[in-house]
Amino acid sequence: MSAQPVHHGDGGPPPLPRTQNAVAAALPPADRMEFYREMGEADETELLGVLRRWWLGAATR
Repeated sequence: MSAQPVHHGDGGPPPLPRTQNAVAAALPPADRMEFYREMGEADETELLGVLRRWWLGAATR
């Protein structure tokens, strides 16, 4: 069995990982500060929702 290369449908960049560091790196500086502020203010029940919302926005840029 051999390894197969990963193909991304349209030849574009690979998908953005859904991690705090990846999302922050994909954002412009002003948005990054707001992202960190919201993540810092979120409690444990809100963290995934905040991350998901910002990830969706960053992934479509």
